Amino acid sequence: MDPAIENTDLGPPPAPPILRRGLPVAIVAHVLLGVALAFGLQWKRQPDPAAAAVPLPPVTAAAPSTATMGAGPAPSQPPAAVQQQPLQQQPPPSRVAAPVSQAPAPAPAARAPAPASPPTQVVARNTARPAPPPAAGERVSPSFDCDKARSVPERIICADPDLSRQDRELGRLYARAREASPNPGAFRRHSDARWADRERQCRDRECLQRWYAQRREELSAALGEAPPNR
Repeated sequence: MDPAIENTDLGPPPAPPILRRGLPVAIVAHVLLGVALAFGLQWKRQPDPAAAAVPLPPVTAAAPSTATMGAGPAPSQPPAAVQQQPLQQQPPPSRVAAPVSQAPAPAPAARAPAPASPPTQVVARNTARPAPPPAAGERVSPSFDCDKARSVPERIICADPDLSRQDRELGRLYARAREASPNPGAFRRHSDARWADRERQCRDRECLQRWYAQRREELSAALGEAPPNR
């Protein structure tokens, strides 16, 4: 090594004295600045009690402007007209009333059946009326053939229209009573006996009138009927 530079210091040059004194000052300044910033932030976070007690004025929303560019201001409209405008646009209510549904009428209560009355004994009676009398001038034949009449009563009957009519009516009544008789044999024997009485006793019209009246009563009683009026 060169003896001239053997004792020479080859390290970094020493710091100037000013920098050595300014470093602590800078550190202290930074610390103070940080403290000041922290205090300022805390002061801003705490609200002012006096400012909080003052009420804020109400904020009213501005009505939207309907004016367009180049158009004049819209004429002011009274509130009454504005309120009536929706009512005029509504359609009139329908006057047709909705049909009212009627509830079905309740069904009538079923009546209890009436108690059955005991059967009554009804006597069957033949209510057939005798044939109406023929018109005047009409000839009525008796129940027998007048061409074969031999006895006096039969000849009188064939010669008298009223007796001929009574004999025909009595023949019909006799047929009904014979059918309704419970003992046809006894009924026939009794009728033959009554016919024999007429043939033996009657010789005039009055006797035959009485005999026909008696026979009508007998046959009507057998049928349970009233004798026909003459």
